[in-house]
Amino acid sequence: MLRQYALTNGVHVVLNPFDHPLIGLAIGIDTGSRDDQIPGERHGFEHNLFRANRRHPTWESYAQRLDDHAFMFSPETDKTTVVASCGTDRRGLRPILRVLAETISNPLIIKEHVTKEIDRLTEEHGEDRDSPHDLADRLFDQLMFGPHGLGRSVDGDYRTIPQLTAPRFRQLCRQVLVGQRLVIAVCGGFDHRLVADHIARSFGHLPPGRPRPTDAFDYRQCRGSLEIRIQNTDKVSLMLGFPVFGLDHPRRVALGVLRNHFSSRASSPLALHLDSDGNGYSAADHLWHWDTVGQYLWTISTFRPKIVEVIRRLMADVRLLRTELISSDNLTRAKRNLRFYAIHRSLDPLYTAPFFVRQIIHRQKANSFRSYLQTLNAVTPLAIRRVARETCVRRRLVLVASGPLQGMKKQELRAALTSVPFTNRSA
Repeated sequence: MLRQYALTNGVHVVLNPFDHPLIGLAIGIDTGSRDDQIPGERHGFEHNLFRANRRHPTWESYAQRLDDHAFMFSPETDKTTVVASCGTDRRGLRPILRVLAETISNPLIIKEHVTKEIDRLTEEHGEDRDSPHDLADRLFDQLMFGPHGLGRSVDGDYRTIPQLTAPRFRQLCRQVLVGQRLVIAVCGGFDHRLVADHIARSFGHLPPGRPRPTDAFDYRQCRGSLEIRIQNTDKVSLMLGFPVFGLDHPRRVALGVLRNHFSSRASSPLALHLDSDGNGYSAADHLWHWDTVGQYLWTISTFRPKIVEVIRRLMADVRLLRTELISSDNLTRAKRNLRFYAIHRSLDPLYTAPFFVRQIIHRQKANSFRSYLQTLNAVTPLAIRRVARETCVRRRLVLVASGPLQGMKKQELRAALTSVPFTNRSA
């Protein structure tokens, strides 16, 4: 049974015991990169926070301690959260909780470590973040979300990373390592009473601090944009998408059904009309949700002569989403597909723990998989069409085209985007 509660200092706890030989543990901090004063600051903070603590002051001793009791330890920073997750078993759970509690309570941020991590971040940025796709991805976020924090790069760049210092990270520790910004989730095979007691003793002494200020950003504030980037590649990469509502929206599950039907299974229109028609297309979709806003986009790789055809085909399919009701067969396929996926994920404690952490940070409530399945079963064709009309709005569409596009004019792409008339006022 899913249990969720808060300690007296504000630390949120989610316990989800079920029969499994392993345990998933996740600790989340409500401080993502959207709050960076210097781009890349939270990412650098995550690198330094989970490098050492005062009991284990070197990376070697800290890493060995983690490996003594856990596996797949993975700290990660995204636009809204810092989450560290790992797997363990009954014997290792208390020791690994103790290590992480010491890390949160007594972080060790020193100049020597920060200098090494800055070098590491700079190398990581250069090797992994400057591909044509990654450059287009960052540009896409900037165009969609503008000056809002969600438009910033998680990683920073060569100009901002060297500005990160140990005093800045220490100040950040005092600000965010507090009860009201911390979430702990434990899932899998454990005794919830023993674990609840250990969490209270390990994290109950943290100062309550202050919660992160509420973000009132509304996806409907976003405005569409179109950008062409000339790059020396063989194929053209298209990124098209819309801002959507956040994780706390009542029609979020209906949007998930729409996405599954339209673009994320083998029989979807995106797969049948673009990816499988023998013209060199390669298509994928992505759906992210944060607290008050999200992003639904498609990435399509094709050759330059096919660009206009691809865009027109895609917009014609989007128009059908807005005007036609999904058939009962397609609705059944989408629900069945999502049901199988949810059941699979619900049985994996290494997935469910960070999943619940992010739910608490974004929604202040963790929904059980049973609750999700009940909501999924209630989705109707009318609900899907309503979501399409709310979110697939042309004036909010963002398109980034990158590749060998010398001589191509924005007017050509804009004409393709508007070649198919949408029919209701929000278009």
